Amino acid sequence: MEERNKKNHTHVAYSDESYYHGGEYSSICMLSMELKAVSLIENKMAKLLTESGLKEFKWSKLGSARERLAAKKIIDLVFQFLKDKTLRIDVVIWNSYKRKEQIPEDNNTILGKMYFHLFKNVFTKRWSSEAEWVIFPDEQGVINWEELKKILDNISSKIFIKKKEDGSHIFEIKKDFAVSEIEQVDSKKFPLCQIADFFSGVAAFYSLDCPTCNLSTNQTRLDNQNTTLSNKQKERIEVLRYMKEKFSGSNFEVTFDTQKGIYTKNPNGQINFWQFETNLSKYQNQSLKKWF
Repeated sequence: MEERNKKNHTHVAYSDESYYHGGEYSSICMLSMELKAVSLIENKMAKLLTESGLKEFKWSKLGSARERLAAKKIIDLVFQFLKDKTLRIDVVIWNSYKRKEQIPEDNNTILGKMYFHLFKNVFTKRWSSEAEWVIFPDEQGVINWEELKKILDNISSKIFIKKKEDGSHIFEIKKDFAVSEIEQVDSKKFPLCQIADFFSGVAAFYSLDCPTCNLSTNQTRLDNQNTTLSNKQKERIEVLRYMKEKFSGSNFEVTFDTQKGIYTKNPNGQINFWQFETNLSKYQNQSLKKWF
């Protein structure tokens, strides 16, 4: 764990992405919380990793019993923090193939735009406008975080013209959110980025591989195919089964649908799986259209 000697912020976010290099589905997960909650969650996650014999949890390496058991512990840990409203999780999932049919862009460009949508949505709709954010994305060389912060700064406030009783006008500024800093970090040193890696991995994997899986407890083959599940698929599907069972009896309204993927009926809940659909017609006359 690393020290975060940041100033003038009240809230912290951690993010990571999965499967954005190629393939049909990609995803980004962001954990967000008040600054005062960071140490508690981080210490619990660090202890979990130590007890599981792992230096770092990565979805891409989940292929054995050790990682599977650690993943279930992560689900239990996060579930409790979600119930206590200490933490919220937002995951955006998109179909790269369908998007490219509408807008011919490369995967890196799409990833940057999806980060924009995720940050904007969470900061404006899920938290108080008084929140001051520091964001810690897992390091990668794709996103220009400085440019993205400038874009967020440009949309973080709105200007209103108010007419006074004497007929004159004044300008009022309404702040929707504020981002103090975006700093890439090494996920090995930031356990909360590893939680983001897990949930982004789960979301994209389910969309990619599980339309042919029914998550039944005795499944050994892919549905409608004469193909035996690999060990990695078996371990991951076992984690998905556990996660589905955990959330099915809760108030979070998380749905596992083999056609639509994982999604949440109520995005205002503490966990939100958001199946993003591009709709350019809404933004025809807006300067921000290029970000859609």
